[in-house]
Amino acid sequence: MGIMRALVAGICFYVVVLGVLRTTAAYIDEDESNLGYVPEDLLSEERINNLFSSWQIRHGKSYVDEPEKLHRMKVFKDNLFYIHAHNSKDSSFKMGLNEFSDLTFEEFSDTMLMKKWDEEEEIDLIDRNLSPRIIRYGDDGAMQRGSPAPAIDWRKKGVVNPIRSQGQCGSCWAFSAIAAVESINAIRTGQLYDLSEQELVDCLTYMGCKGCDGGKVDSAFTFIAKDNKGIDSEEDYPYVAQQAASCDIQKRNNRLVTIDDYAYVTKNSSRALMLAVAQQPVVVYMHASKDFKSYASGIYNGNCSGDHLNHAVVVVGYSTTTKGVPYWIVRNSWATTWGESGYVLMKQTGEDNPGVCGMLRFSVYPIKNGTHDSGDGRKDE
Repeated sequence: MGIMRALVAGICFYVVVLGVLRTTAAYIDEDESNLGYVPEDLLSEERINNLFSSWQIRHGKSYVDEPEKLHRMKVFKDNLFYIHAHNSKDSSFKMGLNEFSDLTFEEFSDTMLMKKWDEEEEIDLIDRNLSPRIIRYGDDGAMQRGSPAPAIDWRKKGVVNPIRSQGQCGSCWAFSAIAAVESINAIRTGQLYDLSEQELVDCLTYMGCKGCDGGKVDSAFTFIAKDNKGIDSEEDYPYVAQQAASCDIQKRNNRLVTIDDYAYVTKNSSRALMLAVAQQPVVVYMHASKDFKSYASGIYNGNCSGDHLNHAVVVVGYSTTTKGVPYWIVRNSWATTWGESGYVLMKQTGEDNPGVCGMLRFSVYPIKNGTHDSGDGRKDE
């Protein structure tokens, strides 16, 4: 019986190796620099083990004991073969190894994504723009006329900070809200500051916000514009990737930047989002899936659902490939080792649909009218 099992295992591995050999030729002309592996790494257990060791060193991974290391190695191997199976197909994007490659998707979801809202909260989120709140872009908005610029990248205009990492905390809502506020403040004042995500995680514990378990970006904008009338700096109230037992009131009262309000973008419309992004970076909610977890490069149109929005990101621009494929330039908060130096290019899908991974279902951005930074008793001009 033991001999038979060994024989079957050997045959299975041989089949996998043949598959790798057949697809290696297709990779010769591809840019593999950010995939974290080459197809030859899958040709033997020894090479996979060596790859795992080098990956550990690169990402500073260590484990409590040998059983845990062996378990993580198995998860890593499963993810590696899943990634390579995708890369062997004709696809507009590549997947690669990153700091999350020793996690199952369930583990990744528990630590990095927002927890699923109940049905009432989900309906409330998606239907926010049916309320009287301002909608400035789209057929039902006040700024629907005209055509957006053919392309824009706010990073090139010096109003987008370097990519940061949310760590093992579902605080993407805070990171995306802060990134959008940093950018609109820089557009209006010429000053690009690092603002505090931690203040939102610690101090905004109402209006649907739950620290590392997720939150609502429009609630974050309400907190900054109305409740607190400003937000502190990252330097004064630094990020620690966990929610404190209580809000630091002294730091909360330090207000470096404020905004006036926020507004929504008409849902299910690429044109409306383009009109908005042409003016400033815009926050969108999306569904981050198993494929998205391992995104490395290219135009993402992966296997995902628009029904469950579990992640918040910031659209900082849009453009078109040399082959005429339109895409969004999207800022993530998973460090620069993920994706294209922390960014993902997501395919545009036109009108009257929820977009790739539901990213057109809910879009929101901060409003700042004046040219002063602070909310500490000063009025914007």
